[in-house]
Amino acid sequence: MTTTTTVLITHIGYRDEDPTVTGLRGALFGDHLGTHRAAMDIMLRLGDVAPDGDVTYREETRIGSALLPRLIADLGLPARKIAQDVHLRGAVCDSAAVAATHVLTVLNGHFALTCRALLELGNGSDYVQACLADLDSGRTLGVFAHTELGGTNGGADLQVVAVRDCAAGGYRLYSSSIEAVKAMANLADPDVPAVAVFTACLEEDGEDKGVLAFASRFRSADGVLAEGVEIYTLSPKLGSAMPHALIKLNGLLVPEDGVLCGDWGGFDDAGAFVSEVPVRQRFQHTVGPLIHGRLDLGIAMNRSAGAGAAAAVGFTGQRPHGDSDALQRDLVTAVADTFACGVLGRMVRDTAADPDIQPPLGLWVMVLKPLLTTLAQDALIVCRERLASHGILRCNYLPDAIANVFGGKTAEGDTLALQVAAGRYAKALCLLTLPETPAEKPWWLEMITAREGHLATDLYLATGIGRDEYEPDGDAVGLDSARADMAHTTGIRLAVTAALIAADQATDPHAATVAYSVAAVVALGYLAPRGTWFQRRGLQSDQRAAEIETGLLRHRRILLENLTFLAAAFDVPQLPGAPVFALDYRQAFSEITGWGPDSFVRPR
Repeated sequence: MTTTTTVLITHIGYRDEDPTVTGLRGALFGDHLGTHRAAMDIMLRLGDVAPDGDVTYREETRIGSALLPRLIADLGLPARKIAQDVHLRGAVCDSAAVAATHVLTVLNGHFALTCRALLELGNGSDYVQACLADLDSGRTLGVFAHTELGGTNGGADLQVVAVRDCAAGGYRLYSSSIEAVKAMANLADPDVPAVAVFTACLEEDGEDKGVLAFASRFRSADGVLAEGVEIYTLSPKLGSAMPHALIKLNGLLVPEDGVLCGDWGGFDDAGAFVSEVPVRQRFQHTVGPLIHGRLDLGIAMNRSAGAGAAAAVGFTGQRPHGDSDALQRDLVTAVADTFACGVLGRMVRDTAADPDIQPPLGLWVMVLKPLLTTLAQDALIVCRERLASHGILRCNYLPDAIANVFGGKTAEGDTLALQVAAGRYAKALCLLTLPETPAEKPWWLEMITAREGHLATDLYLATGIGRDEYEPDGDAVGLDSARADMAHTTGIRLAVTAALIAADQATDPHAATVAYSVAAVVALGYLAPRGTWFQRRGLQSDQRAAEIETGLLRHRRILLENLTFLAAAFDVPQLPGAPVFALDYRQAFSEITGWGPDSFVRPR
């Protein structure tokens, strides 16, 4: 096929208006490219680069919290306003995932989780307003402490308990066993003031009242820790350093106004908790802010994969063996997955800004976050390998990005746990439909939809059957893996559909061609290894199998011819001190080392 010249288009730092790049960028950023660029410019000014070898791990854990006040000041809004703005908050997280990986580690807990919990579930009292005032400047860090060391069989089965202390005018939180210790909370640094929101099971006279959230002014600006807690600092982790801790609650007092139960719960004249929401369902109401955290985290991981893809595209083009199809096959798959998921993430974020979103945002995000984090992880690993030894240098951002995406698959809801939970609503998953979905679909999308419908029917027929009695129809091991397969299939359908919508809406015909091939590569790449499943059910003939192979090859080749367009569409700037994020990595190393052309000696 004939393609537009890419001579003036660069994989990194391209901000001109080539129509193809503009069309592809529009699919990724919608109407908010300016917001993203402004956020990225702020991140670059923060100077959050990989520390040198003289910085200790504990010193590194303070970078994110130290830069947070500067970030908020540059944004010109208090934290509570940023938390409420879906697109601004998202742009900040996305930009940090690319250019400020230490800052990224504090953003979700501060904005999407803690601030939103106080705003959505708080009663507006002086105490809640004081917590928000502490958080507004960023000088006090917001932390959402939900995870327990022992794990849970379900979110409503927390082991931290809260009991009323009438004399003290509030509730006391207790970790009654090692399993009930709060784990991984970013509260270890004794010099960082913090407001922490803890989830706990409320008990009254020995009766379970469900999981609620409790806001504590955990550590003051003077470094004074609230009474009734013990902290154990956890070991260092890979990637951007974080002050993870175990938190043992020994009767931490939270005033009554610190009980966060929105408009669905309250206290009667006797001080007893009352709510019309069934006890087991109170957990879902309590963790509502996690939905926005999952949304931001999933899309941010996708944006970091886009940055890695842009770097890898440019780097391989400068290497002697960069045109090897063995290298290009994995890279084109990573770029296609990342672009399609980026379009899907943008569309769901647009929808999330609508308070009347249907089905509820929580179901969308239970599908979105696992898909985006999983494919971002896969893509970043490919990019690291294509960058050779340069991919393991922290100055090139990839090691931190990979470690962060590994952590992102667990944070705010483990990937598989979310997929299993989403799969319980199999029929509802089939109804998730993106705006402007085309009425006529390519056969490869119809095949994915057929698999989704088959899995949903199988799970529907299993309603009421115990996990031990369920006999899988396919390669699932049991009921939970069938549910996870269902959620993943829905996610792939949505990502492919998002790329097709981008093709339909592209103002540039060449951008439309590229976006269509992205959709085809993602879809056919999903179908190719599942031929046995489709064939056994009469959904794939030998001719169709051949079309999957030939179609995948044809569309991969189209994308290979257009990788620079796609890389430029991710809108990744040159990153300071990172040779692979420069236009010429060799020239970047020459400037870093001071070894110019005249400094080298040739043998006589």
